[in-house]
Amino acid sequence: MNMASSYGKYQQMQVKTADGGTLILMLYDGAILALKHTQKLMNTKPLDRETLTNQIIKARNIIYELAASLNLEAGGEIAKALLNLYGYFIWRIGRTDIEKNPDYLDDVLEHLQSLKEAWVTVFQDACVQQNSVASSGIPQSTLSGSRAGSSIVA
Repeated sequence: MNMASSYGKYQQMQVKTADGGTLILMLYDGAILALKHTQKLMNTKPLDRETLTNQIIKARNIIYELAASLNLEAGGEIAKALLNLYGYFIWRIGRTDIEKNPDYLDDVLEHLQSLKEAWVTVFQDACVQQNSVASSGIPQSTLSGSRAGSSIVA
């Protein structure tokens, strides 16, 4: 078994065993990595069009997955704002591809990094809350919204 195959299986296992919060963070990491790779490819001559296209498709698919994970009913205005922002990211990536201007991705990358950091905080706070509840003896089922991001992410 080669190294790439082993790593691919390791990644698949991570996804299959991860909780919802970890999956969201993995999606953000994947989108950020694909967009950085896209920028690097656009600045490389000669342009490797096939690899560039694959990275753009990968980034867009990840952002579509982030959008699909939103719970618009329970998430209220925050979920709707995130959906609009993800739509903007898709549009911006499309403009980047059409105009071959990697600088267009700076804005998307900045937003994705900020959103990822916000989600890290949300999930860390939820873990602290769950640990406090567990040590207090209060049944978790009596608390509303005790699951990390449950009202925004489906």
